[in-house]
Amino acid sequence: MHILEQVMAWYPNKRLYRRPSSKSGQDIISVYTSTAPCPVYSHAEWYADDWVSPSLLVDERKPFFDQFTDLQKIAPVVALLSNKQENAEYCHDVDRLKNCYLVFDAINCEDIYYSVRIYHSRSCIDCYWVMDSELLYDCVYVFSSYHSRYSFNCRGIIDSTFLFNCHNTRDSFMSSNLRNKQYYIRNKP
Repeated sequence: MHILEQVMAWYPNKRLYRRPSSKSGQDIISVYTSTAPCPVYSHAEWYADDWVSPSLLVDERKPFFDQFTDLQKIAPVVALLSNKQENAEYCHDVDRLKNCYLVFDAINCEDIYYSVRIYHSRSCIDCYWVMDSELLYDCVYVFSSYHSRYSFNCRGIIDSTFLFNCHNTRDSFMSSNLRNKQYYIRNKP
């Protein structure tokens, strides 16, 4: 099994569904299915001023959580959580994205595709938990790195491929546990 498949196997709710908006009836993309027990509004509808938040009177004779469940069934939810995005329509739980596709849980990123938990990075594809990096492909737990592929649990790697647990390593291939090294292939200079 691919390392990204192993990591994502437990990760909840990273699917998008086409469904009608509960407010306008228009097709929207959402993390909620069309059978969700609560109303689902598009991002624009959710932040519009033309609807009133639902409320219920408190009945002290009924258990609190029964009343809370009733309120949850009538309170609308936003289809996708997003803020300040540009050309990033199919992304959820994101802030300040530009030109991204199928990205979940990301902040301040540009040109990211098919990735989860990406922060302050650019031009990354098929990555999980990447921070302050650029030009990565199929990397997991990689931080402050540049132009690298197929690497896991690395920090400060540059122009490298197939690295595991390497720090401050450059121009290396198929190596593990390197520290401050350059031009290594299979852990040999």
